[in-house]
Amino acid sequence: MNFGAPDLPAEVPWPWRHALPDRTLFKDHLARPWPLSFVAQIDFAEILSAGGLEGFPSSGRLLFFCDPIETWGTTGASVMFITEPTDRLGRRDFPVEFRRSWAEHRWAKVLHVQAAPRDPQAVAAAATVALP
Repeated sequence: MNFGAPDLPAEVPWPWRHALPDRTLFKDHLARPWPLSFVAQIDFAEILSAGGLEGFPSSGRLLFFCDPIETWGTTGASVMFITEPTDRLGRRDFPVEFRRSWAEHRWAKVLHVQAAPRDPQAVAAAATVALP
C-alpha cells in the first residue's frame, strides 16, 4: 500500500473532476475543473509476496482518487487498475493546482510531508500546520 504519491505509467493522466458550476455549496471550488486527491494504491504483487489473498489478482495496482468536497456525486472519485510492469511506472508528482491551493490559504502553511515509498511497515509522515 502506498499513502504517498501514485505510481503511474507516463501516458496515464492524473484524474480530474470536471467543473460543476450548478452546485451551490462550495461553489468556488466546484465551479472549476480540479484534480482528484490521491488516496491510496494497493500493489497486488506485494500482497502475493506476503501470502496473497484468495480470489485477488497476483499483479497490478489498484489506485484510488477522490475530491474530498464532491463526495456525494458521481464525478468525485476515480478508481484505476494499472497492469503495466513496475519498470514502466513512475512516482507521479502532485498536480501544481494542489500547491497553488495551499498557498492561497492564509490560515495554513504545510512545511513538510514525507512518506516512505514501497515500505508499508515504515510509512512516515510529518506535517506541520501553522494556525493564527
